[in-house]
Order: sequence, then C-alpha cells, then structure tokens
Amino acid sequence: MSIDICIIGFGNIGREFVRQILKYSEFLRKMHVLNLKIVGLADSSGTIFKKNGFSKNELLKLLTVPRGSLAKVGISGIKKFAKAIEAFDSLKPEETIVIEVTPSNYVDGEPAKTHLLEAFKRRFHVVTANKGPLALYFNEIIEESRRNNVEFRFKATVMAGTPLVDYLRYGYFGRKVEKVYGIINATTNYILDKMYREEISFEEALRKAQVEGYAEPDPSLDVDGWDPAAKISIISGVLGNHVSIHNVVKVSLRETTLDKVLKAKGEGYMIKYIASYDSLTGEARVEPKRVRVDSYLAKVSGSRNLVVVESDGGLKTVVEGPGGGPKPTALTILSDVALIAAKVISE
Repeated sequence: MSIDICIIGFGNIGREFVRQILKYSEFLRKMHVLNLKIVGLADSSGTIFKKNGFSKNELLKLLTVPRGSLAKVGISGIKKFAKAIEAFDSLKPEETIVIEVTPSNYVDGEPAKTHLLEAFKRRFHVVTANKGPLALYFNEIIEESRRNNVEFRFKATVMAGTPLVDYLRYGYFGRKVEKVYGIINATTNYILDKMYREEISFEEALRKAQVEGYAEPDPSLDVDGWDPAAKISIISGVLGNHVSIHNVVKVSLRETTLDKVLKAKGEGYMIKYIASYDSLTGEARVEPKRVRVDSYLAKVSGSRNLVVVESDGGLKTVVEGPGGGPKPTALTILSDVALIAAKVISE
C-alpha cells in the first residue's frame, strides 16, 4: 500500500521536503515498509496533479522551476487546477496526506485554514508547519480533525527542528504542566546577542541580522513579537487552554535600547526575548526579560531555541535544539508524515 502526498506551498520548506523525501524514501521503505508517493504540488500559480505520482527525475526538474511557476510546467500525464482544493477531488480519502506549508497569516489564517478544514472533510490526513490557523483557531482545527477521524500533526509549527510539541503532548500526558517559557525566535535572539557582545544598537544589530539572513527585509513579525506569540499560542493549545495570538501580551523588541543591554550586562544579566505561558493564570506573554549570564537561557545563541518546562511537583526540564530553517522544518514534517503513514498501513 502506498500513501499519496499533496504538498500545498512550494517555497523553501515545500522544496526542501521534496529533497528530503527523495533522500529518505528508500530508507523508509526498508526500515518502516512505507511507500510515499508525491502526487500533488501547489503554489500561488496553481496546482499540478499526477495520479501515479511524480518520478524522481520529474521532482528534480520541478525543484528548478522558479517560484510561483508550477502551473507553467509541462510534464506528461498531469492535471492542472487553479486552486489547491480543486485538486482534492482527485485525491484518495484516508490514503492521502496533505502537507500545508504556505506562509503563516495571523490576520485570518487563510488560505491555510480553508486548506486544513477542507482536507479534514475529505478525510485526508494533514501535516502542517503553518502557525496561522492554529494560533488563531486551535480548538476548532483540532475538533474538526477529530470529528472527521483523521490524523493531524503539527510539530513543525514550534521549534521546527525539535519535537517540543510531541514532548508536551505525549511526554506529559496525564500530568500538569504549570509553566513553559524560553527562547523560540532565532531572529530576536541573534539581535540581542549582537547587542550584548558587540555593544551595538538595536538598529545596527538588526541590519547585521538582515545581511546575514537571520531577519527578513520587513522584520516586524519577529521583532514585534508575532512569530513567538504564535508559537506560545500553539503551546497553550497543546496544554489544553488555548490563548489566541491576539490575546498574547506582546512587547516589541524595538523598545530594548543599547543602554538597557549595557546596564543589564554590568549587573551580570543578559536581555533575552522570552515567550511564556502560565497554565495557572492562563496568561501568555512575549517580552524582553533579564536573565542571569550563567543561566541556560543566556547560553542560547544563533538559530537554536531553548524552552524550560515546569511541571507538577516543581520539576523542571530543559528542551534545546534547532528552532527552524528549511531543512530542520522539512525533516520534522517528514517525521510526522512517516508516523501517520505507519499508522494508516497498520490499520
């Protein structure tokens, strides 16, 4: 039995997933008896579908296609659709995994929200790295997946290269997590690290982050707290009390001046951009906070993330790992896909 895959979103993450599935397909067949077949690909130009799956050579060719140009490709035996959901009629219920990796939208979650809900209705399993729908409508999305009795996995939405979501969902099953807090945005961590070590202003550190690829030309989603707020929102949902991204208290990193960083440094502290969720109060926050230079949080640098989990009985666990990037994200998606595929073929 083969499992069909339809990828919605063919940017950095979608393309990297294709590379990883080409790399690991033989391993998955030998080790887990999984036969994964990419049958659909969608970008902003439209969707292409091939019933028997795209060959390795065809996928390699598609990886060279310019962004937003899938609808223009010429491959024998394909169907073309204007929108991703128009291709859903061609997919097999219960034997298809839809991968949703379009850009996150924190206004209304679209078009990803519609992609997820329509996939559930058609009884497709879903894996996503898209934070938008879950940060806005966590309970609705989860309830719809359960109502339609399909698998839905999303561990790539938070600390994409580290399985924090699964750790919280399953590692603490039946227990009470009281607090989760830490560094879950690489851009702001890079900026603060530069400000501390090189003693430069926020504006100069931001420019360096942009030059080195850590920050977007418009860094608002990172420095104004929307990206970490989305992630802590999803964490709150995993822990059973969803706080919408719009209800997360967000303090912009722009308010952190070099004077504040140097004052903290002189007193044995660093400033870090901390996302936190307190299950006892139900409050979620993203804000610059002082941490001691000898703490776990102070030692996190570059693109790595670190989260502290405080559970019942005062126990603390530290989870550290890659926070994002196309390759770690794609590998995490592949893990979710493999888990779903293994469950489907065993039933």
